[in-house]
Amino acid sequence: MVIINSHNNPVRTQPVATSAGINPQAPASANAEKQPASQTPSDSSVSLLARQLGASATQAQIRDAALDPQSLGQKASQVLTELSGRVGGPHSGAFEGMPRDQLALITYAEHGEFTVEERVSAWQETARQEQLWRQSAATRALDEYSSTGKMTGLLGEALAHFKSLPVIEQAQYPTGYADDLLSKIDLDSSDAPITQLRAASPMEIVRGLLPETGFSRLSNTHEPAADARGRQIMLDRLYGGREPPVMDSTGGLTFTHLCHSSNDFLTKNDRQLLSDIYTYAQDKDVDMAYVDRIAWNIGHYRLFGNGRFIGGFNGNTYDLQGWQKTISFPEPDAAIASRVLNGSAINSTRFDQGFLRHILDPSFGAINNSGYFGFMEHVVTKFSAESHTADPLENQFATYVPKPREEYYVMTTSSTVRLHLPEPDFITENGVRRLTEKGRALGYTLEEFTGAAVRPHLELVRAKSGVEILRQCFGNERNPGLSGRLVSLWERLGKM
Repeated sequence: MVIINSHNNPVRTQPVATSAGINPQAPASANAEKQPASQTPSDSSVSLLARQLGASATQAQIRDAALDPQSLGQKASQVLTELSGRVGGPHSGAFEGMPRDQLALITYAEHGEFTVEERVSAWQETARQEQLWRQSAATRALDEYSSTGKMTGLLGEALAHFKSLPVIEQAQYPTGYADDLLSKIDLDSSDAPITQLRAASPMEIVRGLLPETGFSRLSNTHEPAADARGRQIMLDRLYGGREPPVMDSTGGLTFTHLCHSSNDFLTKNDRQLLSDIYTYAQDKDVDMAYVDRIAWNIGHYRLFGNGRFIGGFNGNTYDLQGWQKTISFPEPDAAIASRVLNGSAINSTRFDQGFLRHILDPSFGAINNSGYFGFMEHVVTKFSAESHTADPLENQFATYVPKPREEYYVMTTSSTVRLHLPEPDFITENGVRRLTEKGRALGYTLEEFTGAAVRPHLELVRAKSGVEILRQCFGNERNPGLSGRLVSLWERLGKM
């Protein structure tokens, strides 16, 4: 019996073209004598689809009974090879949401029940559904591996998924696939983590458990799990393979925070974005070090309370003579900062706008401007609603070469803005100490042998500096009046 999906299936409300000479676009009057008076056009198309699927199911049963798994797999490969020559343009979505068994009936129908275009569309929907499942399953597997070192969940999930597929799709898997999964499940129930049983990275284990098949090759993503691939790259490069919890310092910076790597402060959204950028970088042959630099700077921003606990260079820095120093980007980097901050992509980019405004402010970002701004500008646009406007990548980011430190920024010393410094008590020039007018007025003298500036104790008392210190002492529980008595004594000394 054929069951037609009633959920999210556009085919139920639109005619289905066939190669059997039925024209679903013909006026209703043309087929009026063939339809009951109470039947709607939608009812007619559903009935037509049901008849088509029924006929295809009958042929599939005959085919599956006549062929062994190996021959059936070869037959599937032949059918898909023929259909691949007719693939063109984007996925039409005509069969979106249809169950996998019905999609298989359409894809492998060879007796005229469906047009080639319909069969290709069904194949595209099969590949889309398959890749969505593989991506989510791989992500769950890597999460499990990060916490347990095993992939028990994926083993069971892959076996259940395999058993749910139509026979002709099962035949496209390697021989003995189900038995191999069962043996791995038994092995994985032991104390030995799965990664100790085979010399492969977690992502390689996922690929081995989810082998590529003919029916899954029409997706926009040609890897079994592109999302998981990028995530594993991110984990390997930033965390040594296992993901730590997200640290948060927005409530205040503590010594414990400073003992952690800045990467630990990357949020879940940061980590997902970086995973996707790592995938993109790998696909485009971009040196991963560019992404590493972006990750480090985002983590540094997060570590210091989203930049709140970092003092800007400009306005707070002076040379030894008190002249104000300011820092700016070299001209090429200043142009990049201007384009990013004033362009439209910043409004829709997946990057945190607060981070971009922080790192592209020379007062904060110039010190760490090691030569990654050009790539960052590209991915800010690429991962936004303005993706189509991003300049194509050639090979300008194939190798990351850090800038020399002296090219990070341009330093300027002001000739007009100067910090007012109080006159010192003494000055040392060329190793020789001399008193200033202020120092002499305060009673300082230079010791004969050491040259140290000293002040007579009586002068120190009369200056009342000691009294001001004592007034802020609160004593203790045993001697609550101690500070008061010392102040009194000091004041008497001052009158001598």
